[in-house]
Amino acid sequence: MDKPEGIPNPITIIVGTLLTRPHEMRAMIGNGLRQVAGLGLQALARRVAEQRTAQEQEPEPDKAPEPKA
Repeated sequence: MDKPEGIPNPITIIVGTLLTRPHEMRAMIGNGLRQVAGLGLQALARRVAEQRTAQEQEPEPDKAPEPKA
């Protein structure tokens, strides 16, 4: 599959930026890592909240309704 002319290769852009502006590249990588970590923490918090609500909805064994005889 041929790439259309005039569209730069993303790897070339990344390597060029890394070589010509290392401080900016480091900042961009740091920001990207922070965003990924933030998304991971949000997903973890969401999972913990779901588990807590599921546990709250389950009846506890000592509070289970007694069968009527």
